Amino acid sequence: MEPTIVTGIMDIGRGRLEGNPWARPFSYYRTGLIKLMARPHPMIIYIQRRDENLVYSHRRHSPTEIVIVEPEHLASQFPYYDMLQGILHSETWLRQTPRMRSSLQYLLDEYLPLNMMKSYWLKEAAVKNPFNTTAHLWIDGGIYGNPRFPQLGGFSTTRVFDTPFFTLCCMPCIVRNEMHGFARNAMKRYAGVSRVYFRALGGILGGPSECVVQVVDLYDDMLHRTLKEGHLGTEENIFTILMHRFPDLFTAYHPVLKRIVLNQKWVARESRALGLLEALGVMRAYRRFAPILNNYDQT
Repeated sequence: MEPTIVTGIMDIGRGRLEGNPWARPFSYYRTGLIKLMARPHPMIIYIQRRDENLVYSHRRHSPTEIVIVEPEHLASQFPYYDMLQGILHSETWLRQTPRMRSSLQYLLDEYLPLNMMKSYWLKEAAVKNPFNTTAHLWIDGGIYGNPRFPQLGGFSTTRVFDTPFFTLCCMPCIVRNEMHGFARNAMKRYAGVSRVYFRALGGILGGPSECVVQVVDLYDDMLHRTLKEGHLGTEENIFTILMHRFPDLFTAYHPVLKRIVLNQKWVARESRALGLLEALGVMRAYRRFAPILNNYDQT
């Protein structure tokens, strides 16, 4: 299954967060995008006007469509911008944990709209399908420097995403009370499960074009519902809920083990296995000795 890769980068001010551990210069994203653009797949790239020549210089001989988007466009493009901002700046959301006030969600107005728009852009690409491919795959523009995806250099998009389902990269969900500011108990309620054992990662996702359209429609419904009821996280929360609620639509890829680890029936099987580990105290040790997995929020 040969996919179209959909990606993009945008300078939303992350490099200007002095003293913040999640500060990152925009050159990080430009460098990552250059590496990603070396892939031979057709690409649709969302980019600011000022970086248009960067794409031309690296993709002049490859099938590429450029879509110009500026940070100021996100407020009008993201359908729930006002609802999101209302929750983000409420004391209820900010008081969940001290780190909320130093989070990228809170400090950068465009962080969450950009974070959540990529699913809509993926659907847009799947509907338009300018390169007539059978699958569409979102890959974050800066993902080559992300420690969650250490093997990306050898990542086979054709092999990994050659399934009839929407594929998400996943890791064990070891958060306690909240994930990205979204209460874990609320996630369980929306997902319709007693325990959330795996979490979806947002860096790489996609699948057959018709499946992309179906899943992103469900994403939009769940995002609107959760925001309307006062719950706010990132796109990872929404996809985590969906993959538990609609397991027959998803396949999960483990980016460290470098393989598909779960089929569409993963919920029951893996829940039993991880439930046993939890009961034996293994997961508590896992939390203690793998701190990097506790800090996925803005890696």
